[in-house]
Amino acid sequence: MRLRVSNSLFQHRHRRLCDGYVLLRVNGRLRVAEVRDDLAPLQAWRETLEFVCSALTAASVPFFCLRPVDFRASGVAVPMVHQKRAVEALAVAAARVHARIGPVNDPDGSRAASGREAWDRLGTRRAFRVSRNFCAPDGEMVLGSEHGCVVEFWESRDGWLVAPRANRITDVLSSEGEITHVPAPVLTPMANRDDTEARYPTRADFLLAVVDEVTFPIDVVYTWVDGGDPAWRARRDAAYERVTGETLHEQAANESRYTSRDELRYSLRSLALFAPWVRHIHIVTDAQVPSWLNTDHPKITVVDHREIFGHRGLLPTFNSHAIESQLHHIRGLSEHFLYFNDDVFLGRPLAPTSFFHPNGTGKFFPSSKRVDLRDPSAADLPATAAGKNTRRLIERTFGGVPLARIKHTPHALRRSVLSEIEHQFAEESAETAAHQFRHPDDVAIPSSLYHYYSFFTGRAVEADMAYRYINLAAPEAAERLDVALEQRPYEAFCINDTEFDAEAAARQHELVERFLRAYFPVPSPYEVGSGE
Repeated sequence: MRLRVSNSLFQHRHRRLCDGYVLLRVNGRLRVAEVRDDLAPLQAWRETLEFVCSALTAASVPFFCLRPVDFRASGVAVPMVHQKRAVEALAVAAARVHARIGPVNDPDGSRAASGREAWDRLGTRRAFRVSRNFCAPDGEMVLGSEHGCVVEFWESRDGWLVAPRANRITDVLSSEGEITHVPAPVLTPMANRDDTEARYPTRADFLLAVVDEVTFPIDVVYTWVDGGDPAWRARRDAAYERVTGETLHEQAANESRYTSRDELRYSLRSLALFAPWVRHIHIVTDAQVPSWLNTDHPKITVVDHREIFGHRGLLPTFNSHAIESQLHHIRGLSEHFLYFNDDVFLGRPLAPTSFFHPNGTGKFFPSSKRVDLRDPSAADLPATAAGKNTRRLIERTFGGVPLARIKHTPHALRRSVLSEIEHQFAEESAETAAHQFRHPDDVAIPSSLYHYYSFFTGRAVEADMAYRYINLAAPEAAERLDVALEQRPYEAFCINDTEFDAEAAARQHELVERFLRAYFPVPSPYEVGSGE
């Protein structure tokens, strides 16, 4: 009943909007937004910055682009002697595209305003934020001030320009300096380094490669299965008959473990939206390819289990722990990569430093939940047994006892460390790879053992991430999805159901589908027919 009511309410408020500009409510205020089929944080960043640059260029106002502290926003510096002309030019141009002016310290844009009075009042400040609102065709996803452009007026002092606020590089520059044009990745880590079009004017000082930025490539690896595929199901059923004599937990091979609700499509959308800096994406499958996946895209590679197992393990396998134990054998995989399950999604724009320190040290995200101190047994959930096995190996090797579980976020991994683990714990790795279904003796290598092993060997540190695990079987699932959609408070979230209830399956599918379509309305370039 909860799911039925929630789905009905959503359909009532889910509205079709006309092309062009629309009026909608953003953070409690009515705002004019431009409808975009290609809506993305990087698109909003680009178009707002380019609007400011074009207006200043047309008015012959000298300026240069900055590297702001907040990577989601852009920044432009103008000598203070040109402030009046700059404000006038921006005010005139803003009226044509419904841009707004607001205080710098206004993260939700609630104090931004438009019209001549607003520009006359706020344009006298040393710095202000210019923002534009963009929305998806369904009106659910709106981007605005967080990707705005902060216009700063730098004061001249004895041959120097002095900034009114901090940026990532320097607050003082020579009054005379050469302007050079740079591509977007120089100004924001949101942009992919393949973008080499030099279109943004800046000073040479802002080209410095600073020590707090990640410069190495980062790939992404997904594991994916379509449990509805008849050929795959036949392989699974035949394999399961061969292990019926073993003591396995009922969730070692339950239906929910293999159910596909098209999560991979939307997880890839979240990646394209919120981490376009990813170099390459590897999708590990068992002779399966999603019908909608654009396998010709240069950033996508489908990897079959046979390519990574080689002579190790036992195929076919239906054990995620076994598959995960072989990820570092993917051909062409970068040293640093993120491992996603297909039910994990990014919820907001993230920089590479959300997962790795610039020196290559990884970050992992411990949960407040604990692994109980009892020995592993067949009565344990497979994930619990794997956590206990991790604890045993870490205690045996390093003397410390890890108690916390690891959040179901993207896992920041290093290929060389996984290879080292495979040799350090050769027996346990080989045994895990040989189990065709989740087994009480499994070790969850990339999602558990890796993080604590890297911690004790100085290659990973604890960190925090705004995260939510949403269990579809829980009574509050619909409310949690509504919060995630309306407030978008999470950097990452997982939507899962470890207990398959056939009666609730249709309602859950509808609930997840409408949520994911609303949260990630823009097709990614990795989908057939996306136009990219």
